[in-house]
Amino acid sequence: MQELAASAMRGHESLDPQRLTHPFEALVHEYQDRIFNLAFNFLGEREAARDVAQETFLRAFRGLREFRADSSYYTWISTIAVNLCRSQLRRARVRGSVKLFSLLRPPDKESGSLAPIVSSHERPQDALHREERDKEIRNAVADLDQQLKQVVVLRDMEGFSYQDVANMLGIPLGTVRSRLHRAREILREKLASLVKE
Repeated sequence: MQELAASAMRGHESLDPQRLTHPFEALVHEYQDRIFNLAFNFLGEREAARDVAQETFLRAFRGLREFRADSSYYTWISTIAVNLCRSQLRRARVRGSVKLFSLLRPPDKESGSLAPIVSSHERPQDALHREERDKEIRNAVADLDQQLKQVVVLRDMEGFSYQDVANMLGIPLGTVRSRLHRAREILREKLASLVKE
């Protein structure tokens, strides 16, 4: 992917639209679902996530010259998406209409709801139990303070390194670790009944 990003940058530097279109389109194709899921995990609304994903790629295209290979392309573009999500959450909070919840699995592309992941070997009662457990987990994450939720989404759900999370959120590494620790403690308390099962 780094080579593809470099190829897109070379096309951007030459300002030749033909040279740029194919590599950048390939980058969009490669990362569009992951960026959408990241935005959806932050915002909890399908349309808002779609808008953020679209704006993310538009800004990435415009700012391609700013991409430095000291991080992965996905980390760079995810940082753009995270910043757009945070801005949208701030604006929504001002308007008083923010929905703060997070989904642990990406939504179904057609309906926007959680796609049931049912194994062909799973009994129906087991699938129902798992869905109830997943709902409890989503609700517990949704109840977290926004700062705690951000680190949980980026580190535990999206799998970014601690350093990447710190860079994306513009906070010290120690703050990421302490927020994540605090969030996990809260989730452990809220979800204690699930652990006993």
